[in-house]
This record gives sequence, structure tokens and C-alpha cells, in this order.
Amino acid sequence: MKAPKNTQNLIAEYFEEKGQIERAIELYLLGSNIRKGLNLCLATNQYDKVREISETLETQQDKETLKALAEYFIEQQQHEKALGLYIRIKDYETAMKLCENYKVRISTETANAILSDLNQEKDNKIKQQLTSRLAKLLMSQGDFDIAHDIYVKIGNLKKAMKCCIKQGNKNKVIEFAHMARMPELYILAANFLENLEWTNDIVKVIVSFFTKAKAYYNLANFYKVFASIDIQEKQNYKQAEELYKEAIKVVQKVRENDEKKDNTLKDLNEKYEIVHRINEIGKKMTNGEFENAIKICNELLSRNDISEIISEKNLFTLKFKIYYSMKDYQNAYIVLCEGRDKGFKKLGSEAFIAETLKNVGKSNELETFMK
Repeated sequence: MKAPKNTQNLIAEYFEEKGQIERAIELYLLGSNIRKGLNLCLATNQYDKVREISETLETQQDKETLKALAEYFIEQQQHEKALGLYIRIKDYETAMKLCENYKVRISTETANAILSDLNQEKDNKIKQQLTSRLAKLLMSQGDFDIAHDIYVKIGNLKKAMKCCIKQGNKNKVIEFAHMARMPELYILAANFLENLEWTNDIVKVIVSFFTKAKAYYNLANFYKVFASIDIQEKQNYKQAEELYKEAIKVVQKVRENDEKKDNTLKDLNEKYEIVHRINEIGKKMTNGEFENAIKICNELLSRNDISEIISEKNLFTLKFKIYYSMKDYQNAYIVLCEGRDKGFKKLGSEAFIAETLKNVGKSNELETFMK
């Protein structure tokens, strides 16, 4: 039939009203009213006809026909089929929107085909926009390698680094940071590495990246956390003292003399001073200066900012050990009692506590200091 499409559709409506469904469907298709023709098939339960027509139309090259069929597939929730058609007619804007709205996956093969086509796009703004959206879609569906390569190609190195980080590939993160040589990427890489096991090699890289980025507050915080771990897990106050010292040096490099710098230095100096004094206790004990060691313990106990560095109970334990070492059992007993009043038990080994109590005639109180 060579009648205009509008006429064909009008005749199709007439046949539909008269119940001549087969002829109506045929005319709707001839009149390019694909959606109407296929919906009429569905309405009359002609599912085989729907499949037959769809397969036939999918082989055609006419863009309008394929677009109409794609719209029909969307109505029927067949989003992957619709995506394939939009890509065939190179309607990448709609294809991207379809993927974004319905979480349709794009295969690597399809992504490469789209990229190849977009390379021919003369409008750089459209090309950049669609390429970026494609990379974002690939990243969201976990195809980090190809997304990374696309972001590098369009110059979005920050997103490219985030792809490496999402992969969890530390070697690739380090390599890419070295290649890019951008402060922002050094920081992203270092932040990622901070969440891994802190081997000596990883620590060196973290320090190097924060240093290259001149991210002094980040580096100071890293030293601060490192010191805290040394204290809590290893009681390594000597190493912690060195770390706090390094943190202070780093913050002093910050050019802006503002409140943030002042507060950060104040906090670090306070922590350094506490750790330094704790290390002084050990030195005094080694040198036999027990009274001075006790003096430092009392000085620290009088402060209200020691809890992040050392617990009050640990300081009582130190005092007890010092008095015990001096064989000053009376003062050792006083420390045990003061600790007990604060709820602190087991300030030393059972043998040391028993010996102390024996020497002050209080052996019957052992259980009260141990349980």
C-alpha cells in the first residue's frame, strides 16, 4: 500500500474498530506506528507475532523504525534490547540515560564500540560529556580498568585514581600517583594506603606522598595516629616520642600562622611533653633516681590531659613498681590502697603485692588487691 503514513494509520484504526486485527497490525507497521502495532499484538495475546515482528524490525536499518522499536522495548521493561537498538542508531545520549535510569550494564565490547564512535564526534563538548558519562557508568558497574583508561584519556586524573582505589590495587595506586605527580592524587593515594597494613614500605610511601603534596596536617595526623598505635599496642613510648617530634616539625612547615596551626601545635606539644615525661621515668629508674621518678608520676597524675597517652591505673602501677624496687614497702602499700579506692586492682604481679603486704603486716588483704 502506497498511501501516506497518516492515511495508513487511520485505516488501521478503522480495521481495529471492526475487529480485523491482523489487517490493523499490518497497517500500523506500514504506517511506522510500531508501538501501536506491537501493543495490539499483546492486547490480543499474539505473543509469537510480537516476537516475529520484533525480530524482523531489528534487522532493519531505518533509524525511525529502530527508535520506535526501542521505545516499545522500554515500555515492556526490556531495557537491554532497547539499549542495543539505541547504540545501533548511535543515539548515545538516550542510551546513557537508559543505563543510568535502569542500571543496564554495558559490556566492555559495547563500551569500546561507543568510544570508537565518539572519537569521530566533531563537537568536543558533546564528545567530552558522553565519554565522561560512559566512564561513570562503567565505574558504577565495577569495570574499573576501562573506566580508569577513559578518565585518563579525557584528562580526569582524579576520577582515574579513584578507579584504582576502588580496585584496591595498591601497586597500581602507587604507580599512578608517581606518574601523575599531582598533590591531590598523592593525598588520595596516601589516604588509601593508610587503610592497609602499615608495613615499613607502606609507611615510607605514605610519608613520601604527604610530603610531596605538602599536606603537612595530613602527615602530622599520620604521625599522631602512628604514635597512638605504638602506645596502645606496644607501649613503645620511645618511638611515640620520636613520632610526636616529627609531627611537630611537619606542622611548623605550614606557612599560614593561623588558629588551626596554633591549636594543632598546642595539642602535639602537650602529647609530646607527656610521652617525654613518661620516658624520663624509665631513665630515672635506670639511673637509680627513684624519688625523681616518683615526682614525675605525681606530676603526670595531677594533669587532666593524660588519658589519650597513659591511663591513671598505669601510672599507679608505675608508682607501685618504683616503691617496690626501692623496698619502700610502706609507700608501696599506700599506692595499692589509693589505687584500690579508685577501683584499680592488680597494680603488680601477685608475688610483688604479696611481698609488699607481708612486709607491712597486711598479708590477709591480698585478695582485696587482686580481685
